[in-house]
Amino acid sequence: MKTMVSQTTDQSCANKLNRASASSWVRLITLSIIWGGAFFLIELALRGISPGWLVAGRMSAAAAFMCLLWAYHGFKLHTGSSRNWMGLMLLGVLNTSVPFFLLSWGQQYVSSSVAGVSMASAGLIALPLSHYFVPDEIVTKQKVMGFSVGFLGILLLFNIGKNTSFGNSTELAGLLACLFAASCYAMSSVLLRNLSMYHPVGLSALSMLIGALVSFLIALGMEGAPSPVSNETISVLLILGIVPTAIANLMRVRIIRDAGPIFLSTVSYLCPAWAVVFGA
Repeated sequence: MKTMVSQTTDQSCANKLNRASASSWVRLITLSIIWGGAFFLIELALRGISPGWLVAGRMSAAAAFMCLLWAYHGFKLHTGSSRNWMGLMLLGVLNTSVPFFLLSWGQQYVSSSVAGVSMASAGLIALPLSHYFVPDEIVTKQKVMGFSVGFLGILLLFNIGKNTSFGNSTELAGLLACLFAASCYAMSSVLLRNLSMYHPVGLSALSMLIGALVSFLIALGMEGAPSPVSNETISVLLILGIVPTAIANLMRVRIIRDAGPIFLSTVSYLCPAWAVVFGA
């Protein structure tokens, strides 16, 4: 009986691996480059705008872009009869506004390279969440081994932190903010997999709109009215909003639906390398 269960599990995992097509790998690598470069852009934007309004501006640009694309697709939203409005609202918070604010705030105190490396923890968190909340995702020995290697990587990150003065309370707080942002991304990946009843463009557009509203309220409540910003900062915000936010989110939805959230979590091990390259 145990042998039959093991064979069934292995076959399911093989099917899961087969589902990760060449196009999924291309999207994953492209997404890692886009997200890896975003940390450097955030660092640039923080020179001319506060963290809260950086997120609000970034989300506004992303929401505007996605609404135009949604209009082009005829404002399609539902692809089935089921609905999950609470999940959609939660996605708008966990997928964009909260992690973006945490990253922007955290990068005041840590470098773009460290912020990128800290995102590797998203893969560790996504693994158990996917196992329990996504029906067709199964934790195997191979995945546990990968989980262990990733955990060692996180320990190495904290060891590096000791050598780069993370004993400073503000720097440690910045690192923790980045790690909490990674947790939000892991949870939203599982949510995205379970919101397949929504059209990908409509789902992305609504999550951007919800995120923009929440970001605006957070910025206004915590930082007050925004100060004038330079044209250079506005340009960086537009790039942040359109490329690593709107377009990257569409790619993320497609990868999760084609290959699952555990496969997507691999991007968290690729992003740090690009973050270091762009932030060096």
